[in-house]
Amino acid sequence: MYLKGRKKDLIVTSAGVNVHPEDIEHLLLQNHHVKDACVLGIPLDNGEEVHAEIILKAKTNLNEIIESVNRKLNDSQKIMSFNEWTTDDFPRTTTMKIKKRLVLEEIQSRNGAKTTIEPAKNVSKLYQIIARINDTNPNTIKPHSKLSSDLKLTSINRIELISLIEQEFNTDINEDEITSETKISDIERMVKERKRVIHKDGFRRWLLAKPTRIIRMIYNTTLTDNALRIFCKRTVIGQEHIQNLPGPVIFIANHVGYFDAPNIMMSLPGSVRNKIAVAAWKEYFEIPKHQYLKRALYYFYFEHASIFSNIYLFPKKQGFKKSLEYTGELLDKNWNILFFPEGEHSKSGKLQPFRPGIGWLVKEMKVPVVPIKHEGLEKIMAGDEHQLPRFGKVVIKIGKPIELDYTRSGIHITNQLQEIIEKM
Repeated sequence: MYLKGRKKDLIVTSAGVNVHPEDIEHLLLQNHHVKDACVLGIPLDNGEEVHAEIILKAKTNLNEIIESVNRKLNDSQKIMSFNEWTTDDFPRTTTMKIKKRLVLEEIQSRNGAKTTIEPAKNVSKLYQIIARINDTNPNTIKPHSKLSSDLKLTSINRIELISLIEQEFNTDINEDEITSETKISDIERMVKERKRVIHKDGFRRWLLAKPTRIIRMIYNTTLTDNALRIFCKRTVIGQEHIQNLPGPVIFIANHVGYFDAPNIMMSLPGSVRNKIAVAAWKEYFEIPKHQYLKRALYYFYFEHASIFSNIYLFPKKQGFKKSLEYTGELLDKNWNILFFPEGEHSKSGKLQPFRPGIGWLVKEMKVPVVPIKHEGLEKIMAGDEHQLPRFGKVVIKIGKPIELDYTRSGIHITNQLQEIIEKM
């Protein structure tokens, strides 16, 4: 049990998220320019807005202080408005606690004085959400603005946008309709229509059932593992790091070919291997309809990999909100995830840039990451489906579980993970 703060001081945002002001005040007070801080909720029509009153030690740029603190906070915690408190101290009780009720009354009686980051007049909540995501002035957003070319929203930003819209407006958005070319007017129409989307995610949850797991274990230990031993002479380093994992983790590894996942999985302890799902590139299995033979072959590949490797599809470009949700569902059920952040094979074996989605995924899931680096597989069977496997030595290095700073940006976490793999 953790004592988070006084219930009466709890801020409930318009999205229904509970925000503890003590967490934000703690970060504000870490700044050497801040003498004291009071964070409270400003009542709005559909919830409260996180507001901060600051007492400074000396005149300084208050905007920079707030921006610095907001970078360390989750979206639901960010300070949306603030002001410099005009007296030397806040009103206090005999036990020196701040009387937040009196502070709120003072804020509300400021005769129309504006707080520094007060949302612009006549700007809709939708525009405020978008402005918050790409850190821009909501007044510059127009109905004809496109998400990518005009507002510079990445595919990750679009997923964040959909999630915030669904929370704020209590509605469902079909993510397949949100592309880089989508205009703000299109989103306004979707929100106005308030259509409920029937989610058909297509994930095969029967693959997680115990009978399927038993069949998978028997097949892999008798056939797959023995077949791999013919071609790969493996050396595993660091297996002791994952003997007693306290909970689910995300394994990340470099990606050179078709032997990566099975080699990694047979290097894991049985208790971990028996509860692991592999994120696979969805576009790899999307073969044009006129290529009948190749479609049939890849259909077989997919069925085989689904049953015996427990893969689930994870697109690279768009439409991965369902995959993110399913990843969260797997972790909640105490399943581990194997993820290849490069997104495609590196035939040379040289590590390619990680896709930013891995950083956002880790930031959202908030579970430990176990880095794995293998060497030698690129000489046995690289990412060429027509290449016959060769014989060779493989070294698989398993690192210690890493707890990352989840308040950092997804890009920062992505770069940090790539650096960890490079140094192994």
